Amino acid sequence: MFLTEPPKYYDRGLISKMYAQGFYLVGDLVPLYRMSNDLTKYRDLSKQARQRIKWFDYYRESNNVSKTCRHFDISRKTFYKWKKIFDPNDLWSLGDRSKAPKNKRQREITQEQEQRIVKLRKKYLRYSKFKLAKIYENTFHQKLSSWKIQKVIEKHKLYYHPVKTARITRKRLKSAKKKRITQLKKKPKKGFLLCLDTVELRMNQAKRYIFTAIDNFTKVAFKLYPIVKTEK
Repeated sequence: MFLTEPPKYYDRGLISKMYAQGFYLVGDLVPLYRMSNDLTKYRDLSKQARQRIKWFDYYRESNNVSKTCRHFDISRKTFYKWKKIFDPNDLWSLGDRSKAPKNKRQREITQEQEQRIVKLRKKYLRYSKFKLAKIYENTFHQKLSSWKIQKVIEKHKLYYHPVKTARITRKRLKSAKKKRITQLKKKPKKGFLLCLDTVELRMNQAKRYIFTAIDNFTKVAFKLYPIVKTEK
């Protein structure tokens, strides 16, 4: 059974059939039970997952990949990607996937080193990270960068004046100067700087967008004419 729209408490087609032909214990009760079970199981599906279900419902009826892709304005590559993943018996297979990298960056400092730094920092709370790095090297005969020591201090919030440090940090971030477009040094090079603009037109209950791009050096212009989006 394919879920083609957000969950409802009833199936209009099934109810109409029951009114027209009467209720049959085996023929209608089982579909009703399955419908109720699916609505409960898949009620938390995301909007994107429901849209993908509609792709495959449409494809099942048309049996035409090109037509399905044109109808939903998606690429064939996207369609086949999800077709490979899709399991008709498990609609959760069309749910969003995690975009986190498979090979995550490993810790650059061991648990033992971290415990040593915490112990030294608590003993010499007023010392800088550079002095702590030197003490660490003399004590444990192992060289450790001040950057790693700083990260451990930030992680455990081992500051002499935590409130004062937090206030200074906020003040420093606010006072940091933002980069402005006027600071950009223009180069006499084709494609280095593009000036973009968009115009929105509303006509006959539809939005029309005109996209324009002009190369700042060559003055070559590109214009993409109306892309229509119907207002609901």
